[in-house]
Amino acid sequence: MIRAFLKKLKTLFLTNIAWGFTRQEKLVILSLISFFLFGAGIKIYKARFVNYPEKEFVKNYPLDSLRQEFIQKSNAMNAVPTPQAIGLVAIPLKVNINSDSISEFIKLPKVGPALAKRIIEYRQQKGDFKKPSDIRKVKGIGPKIYQQIQPYIYVK
Repeated sequence: MIRAFLKKLKTLFLTNIAWGFTRQEKLVILSLISFFLFGAGIKIYKARFVNYPEKEFVKNYPLDSLRQEFIQKSNAMNAVPTPQAIGLVAIPLKVNINSDSISEFIKLPKVGPALAKRIIEYRQQKGDFKKPSDIRKVKGIGPKIYQQIQPYIYVK
C-alpha cells in the first residue's frame, strides 16, 4: 500500500508536474518528502504502540509516595556525617563498638550503612563485644576489613 502510494507520487511528481525543476532536483525533493513521511510514521507508531517502562513505573506509583521516598533517602544521605579531614587524609575518631551508633560506624574505613547496621544487630542479639577482635564474627567483616578498622575501634 505504501509502495503503491510512493510509486504514484513518484510518477505524478516526475512526469506531470514541471515546476521548473530538473529531473535530478525532483528526485531529491521526492527523497526528502519520503524520509519525512517515514520519520513521521515511526513517531506515530512509537507514540501509539511502544510502551516505555518509565511510563508504567510512574503509573504504578503515586507521585506523593515517590516524593516521600526521595525526601527520606535525601534526609538519610544528609544525616551521614563526614569524617574530619586532617591534611589530605580523612581520619575517623575512635569508635566504641559496644555503644556507638550507625553514624559513628560509617566513619570507619570500608564500613557502609549496611555493615554498620549488621554490627549493631549482632551486638543487640549476642550482647556486647568482649574484645575488639570479636567484631570479626559479624558477617561481612573479614581479615582485610578488620585490619583496616582495628586502629579505630575499642571496647569499653
